[in-house]
Amino acid sequence: MALKLYHATSEYAADRIEQEGFRCGTHGFAGGAIYFSQNPDGACRKYRNGRGNPDILIECVVRLGRMLEAAKNTVRGEDVRHRGFDSVKISGLDVYAVFEAWRVNIVTFRRIGGFAFPSMRALRFEEQRQREERQRVQQLQQIQQRQQPPSPEPGWLPLAILGGVVLVAMAALTGVVR
Repeated sequence: MALKLYHATSEYAADRIEQEGFRCGTHGFAGGAIYFSQNPDGACRKYRNGRGNPDILIECVVRLGRMLEAAKNTVRGEDVRHRGFDSVKISGLDVYAVFEAWRVNIVTFRRIGGFAFPSMRALRFEEQRQREERQRVQQLQQIQQRQQPPSPEPGWLPLAILGGVVLVAMAALTGVVR
């Protein structure tokens, strides 16, 4: 059985995972394993046992094989494999554990809150492209601001025009202008 599952991690660890593949951790609800969630938010909440904020969400297709459902902290990888199972689903939780990295195929890397990319390299390339685009836009705005003619002083010109109109009107009323 294969499922689309998520793994949240740091940017550093995501780089290592991309280069070297997943490795089993040393502890968790089913002992040393690679842990996943069906829900991306669930994966983020479980990052560092809920004591941190992940940078990267990795979407994977995980071949679970024969899956044992067990309560948390009741089985370890060695026990699971000796009993003929390949993975563990922790009862009542959105937690899946596998013990062999070959069971995991990476689909995408996604910066938390961002778009998905097929690799960390592609993610970084797009971030660099966006930074450069923002810089170009800022430079164009600065050039446009320098090229705009200065607007007239709002103080004296309208007052001079208004004063002339008042003088003409007064002259017309007093009969000076015929």
